Amino acid sequence: MRDKNKTFTVWWKVDDTLNFKAFPMVKGEPDHRAFNDAIDFAGVVRKTTVLDVRIECRKRNDRDGWDIEQVWPN
Repeated sequence: MRDKNKTFTVWWKVDDTLNFKAFPMVKGEPDHRAFNDAIDFAGVVRKTTVLDVRIECRKRNDRDGWDIEQVWPN
């Protein structure tokens, strides 16, 4: 079953600025599409800007707020 409260976020740092781009799961798309889009974007950032790039998975948890896990690179 699809988890609509899940987002993959790409984080990277340029100079002293922390940047991010979120890829939420969208209803009607395959579950893996958001993750694949995040990996593709991270690859572009890594080639053009910096080497320190990571992807986190954020899942909404009604009891504790957000569960955050680093999923790439692992």
